[in-house]
Amino acid sequence: LDWFDRHKDETGLPAKLPHWNIVDWSPRWQRGCPPGWDRGPTCIISSQYLRALRMAAKLESAAGRKNNYSEEADGVAEKINALFWNEARGLYEDCPGGPDASQYGNAWAVHSDAASAKRAARAMDAVLENNELDPASFFGIYFMIRALEDCGQYARFPQLLGRWKEMVDGGFSTWAEDITYWRSLCHAWSAFPTIEFLRGVLGVKPGKSGFKEILVQPQPLDLQFAKGSVPTPFGKVSCDWSVTNGTFSIQIKAPAGIPLRVILPDGSVHRTDTGIFNGTCPL
Repeated sequence: LDWFDRHKDETGLPAKLPHWNIVDWSPRWQRGCPPGWDRGPTCIISSQYLRALRMAAKLESAAGRKNNYSEEADGVAEKINALFWNEARGLYEDCPGGPDASQYGNAWAVHSDAASAKRAARAMDAVLENNELDPASFFGIYFMIRALEDCGQYARFPQLLGRWKEMVDGGFSTWAEDITYWRSLCHAWSAFPTIEFLRGVLGVKPGKSGFKEILVQPQPLDLQFAKGSVPTPFGKVSCDWSVTNGTFSIQIKAPAGIPLRVILPDGSVHRTDTGIFNGTCPL
């Protein structure tokens, strides 16, 4: 953070950073660098800096230390909105004054919590519907999904799986690094749907650090069922859910003695430490 702070220009944002400023393999960008990186601040790098500041603020708070990062983060967020938001276009531009704009840049503006709820909704509509935006690669799509989740639109996640369907249709049994060149098979760059199905669709994730609380928050999307298990430091969490005639049903088996919090699709919250939960709700 100190390094980025020392590379701010008169706008108060990191700018003209040395070295290789790769952020994503967008096919329209030069060597993965965002437009304008060598001229001044960019929405993407500024938003990543903001996200890091917000994480640092949380760490300071958790450690019981004086919080030196929250105020800086709020100031960076204001600058991002002032420099990159285009009200007429309803999106964040990659450079001050545009015209370049990308899926990745808008996703990061939302994921960093720079965007208000109203702007986040408009930005994500642009990400999914505006074909003029520079497209994200596999890696960038991960942050598009995070941004959708951040603004309560996770149900649109399946719209982003087209490239993985192409790989399946092409006979791939592992994920490629980039669909443009079909290179470097079995690459972590594009493997995140494997995790997403577990933490998002199945819904198993830590409710507290180290799985000291287990959170199960399934997202049915447009599916009729999902079944699987997730390892934790305390043992396996198994989930089996289905949708029948507009009713969502779930059975969970988790390690006994570990607090289990379940958030069903209707928003209802349930808690137990027995390790067993069976529940239903309307969809």
